[in-house]
Amino acid sequence: MVSHEFAQMDANENKILFKDLSYKIVGLAIQVQNKLGYGL
Repeated sequence: MVSHEFAQMDANENKILFKDLSYKIVGLAIQVQNKLGYGL
């Protein structure tokens, strides 16, 4: 995964529970959105 996808999350890094899992989930969600496109 590309690390720049999470640049906006770094500001709240100390408040994220299960940080590694959260980053993986968000990264996968971004990949799905990129594959399917915006909207339904």
